[in-house]
Amino acid sequence: MSNKITFTGRVSVVLPVESGTSSSGKSWSKQTIVITEEDVQYPGSIAVTLFKPELVGTVAAGETITAHLSVQATEYNGKHYNNISAWKIEHVGSAAPAPYTGAHNNTPSGNTANSYPAAPNAPQPTPQPAGGQDDLPF
Repeated sequence: MSNKITFTGRVSVVLPVESGTSSSGKSWSKQTIVITEEDVQYPGSIAVTLFKPELVGTVAAGETITAHLSVQATEYNGKHYNNISAWKIEHVGSAAPAPYTGAHNNTPSGNTANSYPAAPNAPQPTPQPAGGQDDLPF
């Protein structure tokens, strides 16, 4: 498959390692993880299988990773199933991000109104007459 598919997000679930022996007598192990998108309004999640021995057991919940994926479909009894497996994992970081609030939060206090310093030599607003009278029609 020539598509380059990557998915970046925080690992939200790490399932236990599964292992067994193939019919040819070769031992195998795999692990399923769930990666959840970050910094989007509606985060999506994807379940990914780690089948390569050098990847199994190397990911912890809370880590931010980029998974390079291989997607294949299998037919069984007339139904098709997707198998999403990672062939490479890049550890981006492990710091937990701030939850999405639905609005931009550009200041440390979270208050975007009047929290920026005034520009030098900026014109000052003119005072309003007492009693709220002005020449505006509304």
